[in-house]
Amino acid sequence: MNDIAYEQFINVEAEKLIEIFVGDVDQLVQILKAHLYTENFLEKIILATLIRGDKLIEKGNFSYHHKLLICESVDALPDTLVSSLRNLNKLRNKFAHQMDMQISEADVTKVGSPLGNEYTKLKKGKEGRVGYLYSTLLVTICSKLAKIAYHIEHENA
Repeated sequence: MNDIAYEQFINVEAEKLIEIFVGDVDQLVQILKAHLYTENFLEKIILATLIRGDKLIEKGNFSYHHKLLICESVDALPDTLVSSLRNLNKLRNKFAHQMDMQISEADVTKVGSPLGNEYTKLKKGKEGRVGYLYSTLLVTICSKLAKIAYHIEHENA
């Protein structure tokens, strides 16, 4: 793997994630973009791990849930990240049915707690700042998934 290309990838993704999630961004927009962003990387993992993954992506009409199950079944993602992504999907679906919903600390904890100590460290200094914790958590989850997808794509290239 080319370390320079990887560093460039990480820098570009970090800039995208900061632009998407940090600052005065509506929570609905954040959850929708996080969902789209992570789904895109789930698709990249499917394409890189399955011989004809393109058939599933182009013609399978699979939901986010199904794509996550496929990635889980090929053991491409750690269980902690799978749980966080599953809870992120549930939160997004909850938002879809309650347009005026606000993210609660319990919602953030449900998505973040599967990450264990990493989430505990993320929470430090953010007590009472649910929006900031939520943004930071989304950046963390998205960057973890992007790094995994990058490694899988380049191992199988």
